[in-house]
Amino acid sequence: MTNRTSKGQFSKGCSGNLNGRPNSQSTEVREALKVHGQDIVDQLMIKVREGDTAAIKIALDRISPPLKPVTEPVKMNVEDTSDLVGIAKTIINEMLAGNIDANTASVFITQLKRIGGVVETDKYIKNVNEIDSMFSTKLF
Repeated sequence: MTNRTSKGQFSKGCSGNLNGRPNSQSTEVREALKVHGQDIVDQLMIKVREGDTAAIKIALDRISPPLKPVTEPVKMNVEDTSDLVGIAKTIINEMLAGNIDANTASVFITQLKRIGGVVETDKYIKNVNEIDSMFSTKLF
């Protein structure tokens, strides 16, 4: 028998699953590692000593995970911040001059495109509001 509230929900501490939550594979793997973990490490170290490159990679990844790339701040002189095309040209020129890498330039251009979309949306809203105000004054 299940204990439900007047809204049909299960009461606190009661569940509709009488068998409980099933064990996941990760739980089973953790339990196996508790029992056999040291044996696995010992076998891995034997393979490392034999020069097995896959084993060496596994061991190194555990000891020192791969570093994530760090992006350095980029400084550029931009004359007119309202001129998105001019900013894009500056970015491309900086990339061509070797001052910024292609990935950073690509990120900047993508962000400019998004800003352009916001600017365009803002213009549409202003135009709609202007048209709306013209008609509302004439109609009333």
